[in-house]
Amino acid sequence: MIRLASPMLEVEIDPAMGGEVLAVRGADGRNVLYETPWPCTADGNRGADGDAWVYGWRGGWQLLFPNAGEPCAAEGRAHPFHGDVALGRMKVAVEPRDDAVELAWETLTWSLRRTYTVRGDRLRIATRVENRSDVPAAHVSVEHPILAERFAVAPARLRFSAPTALPLADTGAPTDETVDTAVWEDAPTPPAYRFAAMPAGSGSAGAEVDGVDVALRWDPVRQPWLWFWLEAETTLGPPWDGRVRCVALEPAVAPTGDGLERAIARGTARTVPPGGNDSWWIEMRVSARDT
Repeated sequence: MIRLASPMLEVEIDPAMGGEVLAVRGADGRNVLYETPWPCTADGNRGADGDAWVYGWRGGWQLLFPNAGEPCAAEGRAHPFHGDVALGRMKVAVEPRDDAVELAWETLTWSLRRTYTVRGDRLRIATRVENRSDVPAAHVSVEHPILAERFAVAPARLRFSAPTALPLADTGAPTDETVDTAVWEDAPTPPAYRFAAMPAGSGSAGAEVDGVDVALRWDPVRQPWLWFWLEAETTLGPPWDGRVRCVALEPAVAPTGDGLERAIARGTARTVPPGGNDSWWIEMRVSARDT
């Protein structure tokens, strides 16, 4: 486990699980990221589908790359649920300092560098990918921070990037509806929609409760969509067992979560030419707010 810190923020990162961020703690010492109540039972089959993935999920914040959502076959290979990075091990590319570390992940197609930096009350994660192959390669990268239960119950308030959202099916497929995001702003418990996407707007979103404000900021050109999903103790099957309440604000390349293959077909995936590269960044600020 790698720990980064400033006088105002502490961050825990696990290179052995795709460089996922397990904790972001502000001045009050409480983790603003969700922590699952079940033991992690990840195995070689974790990428088979959403159910298998969840058994190995500890909460926190993952990078979904190059696939996000449903497993699929695209560009001549199989892609697991939520992509290879979240299932693999990252190497330390640059030795950690107290406030920064760079991790690396590589395949025959992709070379990825992910740099985590803590400054004051902010965590900044900058990611750069290079296509090492001699053919174009596509991805639908998604940042996957899941906020703790207290941000999904009254008197919590959420902030969104756009006034309307596109509800998605549980598989991440598009629907023909729209919904006003105001239905989620206070004590979010939407009656029919638990997964939606909206335009990134200016590239900001957030949540606040009990004097703590979590603000996300990212480049809306590189990740032009924001995925939102809410678990409100409604999923009764294991390991959820009706005991999970959390909320996700996820900057994304594509507006749907049904996998890379379908995103390529719709023209919403990001394609990197041979030898080319792509990059994006995201910041999370955890600060005190007057109540």
